[in-house]
Amino acid sequence: MDELANGKKGGQALSALEVLTHADQLLSLGESLTSLRKIVKVPSPPARTEDNNQNLLSEAQQLYGFDPKAWKLLGVDIHRFTAQR
Repeated sequence: MDELANGKKGGQALSALEVLTHADQLLSLGESLTSLRKIVKVPSPPARTEDNNQNLLSEAQQLYGFDPKAWKLLGVDIHRFTAQR
């Protein structure tokens, strides 16, 4: 929780993958998306996502199987990208 709140791990900024991993773990432990949103600054959703980025997001979800709610902390509605495949 502290790393998500600070946005850092070992003095380095958390990557998007680290945010997703932390959020997914906390959600699986029963933490709510609401409580995570209180501590994580949600970025604005991208104005436009290119096709290759859409494929990357979809493939990342297939590989890692993150809780779809975890993506919302990054401003991404993963259902929009996985429904297209």
